[in-house]
Amino acid sequence: MRRYTVEVNGKAYVIDIEELASDRFNVRLGDQRYEVRLRGSEDVAGAQITPEVLPLHVGGEGEVAGEGSTITPVVANKHRPPAPEAMPTLPMSRPPGLPPQSNIPGAEFRQEIAAPMPGTILTIHVSPGDLVKRGQTVLVLEAMKMKNAIKAPHDAIVSTVPVQAGQSVGYGHVLLTFEQPN
Repeated sequence: MRRYTVEVNGKAYVIDIEELASDRFNVRLGDQRYEVRLRGSEDVAGAQITPEVLPLHVGGEGEVAGEGSTITPVVANKHRPPAPEAMPTLPMSRPPGLPPQSNIPGAEFRQEIAAPMPGTILTIHVSPGDLVKRGQTVLVLEAMKMKNAIKAPHDAIVSTVPVQAGQSVGYGHVLLTFEQPN
């Protein structure tokens, strides 16, 4: 259950929302209870939407639902976003390539790769002694339910792999060490 405190016209309200299914919720506003069903959703970033809750009437005119009734509030939307088919399609673009490798004498050789974020090692694609090429995926780190390919920063020989698949790592944890190829 989630509890939200909202302010409407300077007055604070506490709303408790309990998820019953992916599209059904129990909502409590003060001592009023509502069963809410999600009928649809859209990602409308940038659209100005002003919802309003309309009173729910059950039975005869003016008769309001009593305690224990299953009620579904009606939400009116004054501003509708355009239909998806009316939206322009954007061209697909390629991800940027790797930046050029430095040919400057004395440029630093990275001897290790550290975890860029906390996560769990899913797979390791290299072993000590392997020659890796710049941009080659050396391992996959799962963080926040996303798989992140960790790539070799330069041509090198894998020196050590101090982690194993299934291991949890923190930010900055050393994942691989390298030595320069001859």
